[in-house]
Amino acid sequence: MAFELLLGRGIQGGGSVKRRLKEHEAALRAALPADVVKQQQKQQNRPDSSGFSRRRPRYVRLNTLHQSDANALVELRELMNSAPGAEEKSKGKGKGKGRGKSKDEGKSKHAQQEGALADAVDTILDAHVPHLLALAPAEDADKRSFAAALRRLATSALVTGGGAVLQDKASCFSAQALLGGGWGWGDAAGDIIDACAAPGNKTTHAGALLQEWWAAMPQAEQRAAYGGKRPRVLGLDKDKPRAETLARRCALLCGEKHAGLIDATQGDFLETAPDDKRFARVRGVLLDPSCSGSGMIRPEDARAAGGDGGDAGAADEREQRRIRGLAAFQSRALAHAMSFPQVKRVVYSTCSLHRAENEDVVAGALEGRRDDWRLVPVLQDWPRRGEAGGKAHGGISEEEATALVRARPEDGTHGFFVACFQRVNVESDREHPARPAGSGAAKSAVAPRGKKRARESGGGEGAATGGAAATAKDGAEAAAPSSDGGGVSGGGKRRKRSAAARAARKANKRKKRQASND
Repeated sequence: MAFELLLGRGIQGGGSVKRRLKEHEAALRAALPADVVKQQQKQQNRPDSSGFSRRRPRYVRLNTLHQSDANALVELRELMNSAPGAEEKSKGKGKGKGRGKSKDEGKSKHAQQEGALADAVDTILDAHVPHLLALAPAEDADKRSFAAALRRLATSALVTGGGAVLQDKASCFSAQALLGGGWGWGDAAGDIIDACAAPGNKTTHAGALLQEWWAAMPQAEQRAAYGGKRPRVLGLDKDKPRAETLARRCALLCGEKHAGLIDATQGDFLETAPDDKRFARVRGVLLDPSCSGSGMIRPEDARAAGGDGGDAGAADEREQRRIRGLAAFQSRALAHAMSFPQVKRVVYSTCSLHRAENEDVVAGALEGRRDDWRLVPVLQDWPRRGEAGGKAHGGISEEEATALVRARPEDGTHGFFVACFQRVNVESDREHPARPAGSGAAKSAVAPRGKKRARESGGGEGAATGGAAATAKDGAEAAAPSSDGGGVSGGGKRRKRSAAARAARKANKRKKRQASND
């Protein structure tokens, strides 16, 4: 609230906290650093027409656990074309007859100024994340009308009822990296741990993609491979209030139909035992730990913070110490995720711009583990990749950097970072093809295993084709090793060992067949 009062659009609403802040507003403004005041003055003096349409769009993820994309779009279209207060007006129809009230009497000033949502917002299918819509300001919209439209959407039945989720695009990258190409290479499919799950947007996104994959699998294969028991997401959060928020959020977004899909509980991921029976079926980990949050800033502030991944935005040694402390925690959490012997894939993400929390943590995780883990490319249609080099832990190679994903506010999203690690002994998708997740607005089922999987030469993960987003291609590309069979972290020794392991497995199968025949 202090930020909104001093640097934002002002505090919306009232209450005792607002009154106390207003009492001390003059002293708070006097305490602001001079460079912040100067930047704020520049922002306020900038004409509204100087590029408002180029501001970062907002995003809404259609929740396929509630309804299909097609049904959600119908509901959204009705909302977009309705006049503000239409529901309340229909409820009160017939009341107050003969009083001679004018048409606009009784409406708030804001309501009188608002039109339909469609007048202020352009809705666009996202080109990278399935089931995601970008909400951009309409050509003639001003800041006030766009903000009012977003408030109406946030309080609509579509969002409050769980049919859609207001979630930044970059925040969707984590689950998309883990599950965007289907779920399962060899024996890799199974439960997923979301290690730092609250408030639950990433958790429920992972659950939706997991359910999508499961629904596309023939029942005979479900019974044969998994005993008919659907894999689930285990959401953990250390803090009790946050864990309670997580549980409520998951209950809302999963609904009764998928009540068992997500197990949201209070728990410290760093205290979990990899050999705990609860995690026997776990094959993947989503790890989005606490970070500096430096990606949650405006584009002009991000540019002031320095180049991609730079730490120039850390204004003083105290902030640098904070970032180092966070990086140490992130490294411990990532090492713990990799210590689960049954886990095949780990996705690490942050909403930070700082290299110390991103590439340096990845380099530390790979140091001494490159014989066991490799980076796999994900979201390959996204242009901004990781940064090579670095002094920490031997740095990141050029090839490894291409597997990493970065986003910055000027990309139209929050600042974000994603790395996907895969255990080396996981067989390639050429032997066990992953199921590519479908991504259409009207076609939400994933494609079946086999020849009909997404063409690697096709368009983007969510490229709009005929009104629906194209099939995701992450599956074949994200899970597949590089052409030499070793992945971006591989080498000749690992290729030989992998070939020898396959040969040994085949020999064992022949021996078992011969023994059974005898």
